[in-house]
Amino acid sequence: MATLLALAWLMCLRGLARDWVSREKRGREPFIDVAKGLAIVCVVGIHASELFPPTRWIKGWLGAALGMFVLCSGFVLHLDSGRPFAVRVFYRKMLVRLVTPYLLLSLVFLAAARVPLVDYPASLLFGRANGNYYFIPLHLGLYLLYPLLRIAGRQLAHPLALGASYVLSLYFSNLHYELSKVQWNASEWSLIFFGRYLFCFLLGMFLARYDLTRIPTRALALLLGLYTMEVGGLSAVYGRLDQLLLYPAAMFLFLLLAYRASPRAWTICLALGPQTLLIYLLHTPFVYTVGGPQLAHAFSRAPWLGFLLVVLFATTVAYGLARALTAITQVLLARAASQIQAESGSPK
Repeated sequence: MATLLALAWLMCLRGLARDWVSREKRGREPFIDVAKGLAIVCVVGIHASELFPPTRWIKGWLGAALGMFVLCSGFVLHLDSGRPFAVRVFYRKMLVRLVTPYLLLSLVFLAAARVPLVDYPASLLFGRANGNYYFIPLHLGLYLLYPLLRIAGRQLAHPLALGASYVLSLYFSNLHYELSKVQWNASEWSLIFFGRYLFCFLLGMFLARYDLTRIPTRALALLLGLYTMEVGGLSAVYGRLDQLLLYPAAMFLFLLLAYRASPRAWTICLALGPQTLLIYLLHTPFVYTVGGPQLAHAFSRAPWLGFLLVVLFATTVAYGLARALTAITQVLLARAASQIQAESGSPK
């Protein structure tokens, strides 16, 4: 049933896409920053709900956030699909923008926890430095695979190829869920394996070929209707919304409709978007250690208000730190570049 619904959704997507406008000018898509900004707020909400038992049911609804991150990554990486692609340049950028912040902050957390040096390699591989860091190695797996996916880009955009990726992702997602029934991270290899998010990544690559601002509203409404069918048919089977692979895609399209209706209403998410990686890496101490527990105690009788305050507090502080670290890094890089330029221009 899941496969049939997914194929119907994808065939409809492919058919409607014939009327969409192909993207001519490549550049940063503001809506993607909005989607990433909303996703990071949802991630903070998932963690904040742990402090307030009456709010924990919302985790399933917020579970689309990780899939949206992956979808946005596939979209952003494939924006320049019409330009020459250098694998070395791509991996160098990945090292600077994704791997370096992850390694540095992981080392800080590992040192603070006094983890033995012999355990550092495994901790970095599986994201053990912090409870939510497993998602970075998972994300890196998709980045490492991207050059191969790019080569097969046109073939992978076919409905049958997307349907096959859906089936694979559903299989790996269910496998991970079964392994995690006893303990959340019972299988660390399953936890960091990118297979359960492959469909979201390929769907992002597919959508990157089109101008999102000019996709007909009727197309988005029909796709959302098909997603509703999936929820009705499969939520009783899995009992978990985050097991539905079309959920992140539907949230993405619903957000696109809302953004079209009122772009100014999403200003905060637009500001958060460029800093989502650092916010993701930095927010958990302010949920579980500093601020969050105190707010949970103070608002134990008003859990939903406390939940919102913890989300606001952790997101704001992490965003401020992310902006500060970004500014410091830019200053240091500018000075290093100036020094190198001065040295290269000085007479020998």
